[in-house]
Amino acid sequence: MARKFMKGCEAIAEAAVRSGCRFFAGYPITPQNEIPEYFARRMPEVGGVFVQGESEVASVNMVYGAAQTGTRAMTSSSSCGISLKSEGISFCASARIPMVYCNVQRGGPGIGAIQPAQQDYLQATRASGNGGFRMMVFAPATVQEAVDMTYAAFDYAQRDRNPVLILADGVLGTIMEPVVLPEMRSDEEVKRLKYELRDWALVGHSADQKSLILPGGWSGTGGALQAQRRPVRHLGEGRAGGGVHGRRRGADHRRLRRVRPYRQVRRPRPPRTGL
Repeated sequence: MARKFMKGCEAIAEAAVRSGCRFFAGYPITPQNEIPEYFARRMPEVGGVFVQGESEVASVNMVYGAAQTGTRAMTSSSSCGISLKSEGISFCASARIPMVYCNVQRGGPGIGAIQPAQQDYLQATRASGNGGFRMMVFAPATVQEAVDMTYAAFDYAQRDRNPVLILADGVLGTIMEPVVLPEMRSDEEVKRLKYELRDWALVGHSADQKSLILPGGWSGTGGALQAQRRPVRHLGEGRAGGGVHGRRRGADHRRLRRVRPYRQVRRPRPPRTGL
């Protein structure tokens, strides 16, 4: 196959597109800026969506929402930006949402500097955010490895329903090497991959016909979400009959009876002094 001379960040983005990624949200930070720049040009050509969020936090939560529909979604950042995205990544793991993100590492504490570094090793290998989960981490040593690993990362994320990390650094992201790009997945194959997730994806699939109960009293049946506000029961309220609600009501009333008004509380007498 023909080889193409590409920069590391651009090669990662192209491999993601060829693997079926159709949604990318990110925020500029050196040295990964070429990834969102490449997606901004490439996504309209394949019918995908590119969004530059107002922050790292907004971007990762956009990916969270897009990935919940079964769309192959990705984000990227560098070191301190990944720290800001850690909460969203942890939420994706908690909800078992497949997504891929790339960390093109930079050096220094805080916002750091633009020089390359590999200091995010512990954060990457011990799970992002507050922990509690494990994920696959690919650490390419060449641009060709970055292409191959990024292409496969989406398949692993979909198989495990879990985030997958591409761990690169500033050198790999900016260096140029000849690479062999994998085959481009057709639109039909991308649709098939999305259709395979119909058992849990929430938008655009037959899974919407399930009876969904969401926070706030929203429910969905018949293929569309509808607002069906249910009355909120407050403390002490319950059904007139027995059952769980009746027992709960009785317990609430007993607790309330133990709370005496302030005037009924006996004040301690002052200690006596002298004889």
